[in-house]
Amino acid sequence: MDHVRRNLLLGFPAAAAGASLLARAALAETTPAAAAGALGTPRAQVPVPGAAPLADPSELFRRAKEDFIDEAITISRAALAQDSVREAMAWEGECPQSALFRAIELPILAAHLDETKYNVNELRRRYPVQMGLPAPTPGAVHRHTSRLIASLDKDRDAQFRSDGFLGANYGNCFFWNAPDLIVTTEHLAELFPDSAKSLRKDGLDISVAVVGEHLASQAPEQIIYDDPSVSDADIEGNLVCIVGRDPDVFSDMDGAKVYPGIAVKMTPEFVRGALSEVSQSNRRGMSAHDFERFITRVRNRMDNAYMMMLPPGEARAYPDMESELPCQGMSASPVFGFIRGAYRPVGIFFSAMCLEDVERRRNVDVAFFHPISAIRRLAGDPKAYWTLK
Repeated sequence: MDHVRRNLLLGFPAAAAGASLLARAALAETTPAAAAGALGTPRAQVPVPGAAPLADPSELFRRAKEDFIDEAITISRAALAQDSVREAMAWEGECPQSALFRAIELPILAAHLDETKYNVNELRRRYPVQMGLPAPTPGAVHRHTSRLIASLDKDRDAQFRSDGFLGANYGNCFFWNAPDLIVTTEHLAELFPDSAKSLRKDGLDISVAVVGEHLASQAPEQIIYDDPSVSDADIEGNLVCIVGRDPDVFSDMDGAKVYPGIAVKMTPEFVRGALSEVSQSNRRGMSAHDFERFITRVRNRMDNAYMMMLPPGEARAYPDMESELPCQGMSASPVFGFIRGAYRPVGIFFSAMCLEDVERRRNVDVAFFHPISAIRRLAGDPKAYWTLK
């Protein structure tokens, strides 16, 4: 029954539910007048005295959609508390990955959140900042090699309008608590020579940099401010959204992407078990030796992470795209959780991969993000900063 309810979140079933609600409301709040005339004139609908005004169809549909999302989140929270999921997180029981996927699968896209309390359009407008090293034009003199393109600035930035999106060597970052401080991933920071002395290569794929005046935020609403009321304990079982910019054929016309999903805290047992079962077809052509080196590096980072499911295909390479993952340019996107009625910053996206759902014989794309406590730990240590010039 729970799986059926989740499927109602998609397209036509939700629309059908909205239409059903509208029909019931219409029957409850109106009564037919006299029979139609000889020429088949439609019956007029006369309001019932004392009844509430007939609800607007679009409002009924909005409420129906919001109710379905509410119920799906409630179902996921209940599922995460089941013994089968606890066993899965300890890598016990049959098909641990499948048990977890059943609990957190939320088949909705960002568009399904529109016009509900979960709407992400304001987040999409304000965040994040695209960060990269554009290739120099032959013969041109570039004053600054590094580029930061904030979401708010893309339409009024003259250089952006002439150059377009950063097409290579880019990812995301975000201003954190100040106009001259950015948070990004360490694997993206490695692209910038100035970061070399600050690289830790430990269990946190996070890097914090101070930026020069020419790269600083131009508007307070571009800056993400820490919410001290939020802790890691608020993340699991809540709706979270990865909000980033990755201009490719999979993004919207503004180059934005938003991934909604239900977050679950990783355990060392689950991480080791899941990584040991990554099939050869999902290893992106890596040799056994290279894959083992990759796993060694990411395993510790995933131990300090939360996981969520991505739309199908986002963590898989396509043959004609030089093995780039659709979500690859989303690195270092901020993650927001819908907590106590509002979106609040809860983490930073750093990795994605494709895992196998043995029970349903399918591949499942998943994302990993470090929680808010990890951002606070590194952003609170100025000794770990580097300077982006």
